[in-house]
Amino acid sequence: MTDPDLHNIDKQLGLTRAKAPKPDSRRDKWGRWIDGIREDLFALWVNRMAWRQMSDAWQRREPPLPPSLFFEYFHRTYADTQVAGVRRHVDTHATAAGLCQLLREIAQHPERLNRDFYVSRYQWGDQHLGHSEFEQFDPNGLGHVDGAIALADRDELIAVAAPIWEWANKRVAHLDPRDSKDVPLFADLDGALNLIDEKFRRWNLILTGIDQMDPVVVYDWLAPLREPWIVDDESA
Repeated sequence: MTDPDLHNIDKQLGLTRAKAPKPDSRRDKWGRWIDGIREDLFALWVNRMAWRQMSDAWQRREPPLPPSLFFEYFHRTYADTQVAGVRRHVDTHATAAGLCQLLREIAQHPERLNRDFYVSRYQWGDQHLGHSEFEQFDPNGLGHVDGAIALADRDELIAVAAPIWEWANKRVAHLDPRDSKDVPLFADLDGALNLIDEKFRRWNLILTGIDQMDPVVVYDWLAPLREPWIVDDESA
């Protein structure tokens, strides 16, 4: 299909070509924030992949490995790192730049993410796809992203991550003498990380036009575990 044919698709649907919107300092700031959030979440995703694969390798090994404080260290380090990561993205402090604060700003200024901004990233002839996709973010026909969606996503993140947040404040970032009512489980941590991933993907798509892919390690990163770590010095 030639370019004129593609252009005619939009014309037949009664759509005019969406032009790139004018620069917007607030929207540009959100773009920088989402880039930083993506980088931070990538590290959390890789941490979880490594923890799962190494834990699986240890548990499935026959004969079993001998007991060691190394396993406790690995699990504790993973938990503390991931708990701190969840805390960063549900932090509601005014100076934070995590996911919850990004959603708060979007909820306050949703008009910055209007239909033209979203659709203009599609080439003419495919812009009808952008219009169709945008409907999920503007169900009430406001002409821009519905701020209520951002606010609902923020509230859901805070609610699901509440036990992780409390544990992070009392046992990871600080040492609170008061006992925590509920000690979160790895399942709670996984649930919070999964929800952060889900919400990030939605708003990353809106802000950048990119549907985030799962991170992939393209080399055998477990190769060192197939070698002896402590080699006896035969010359001793």
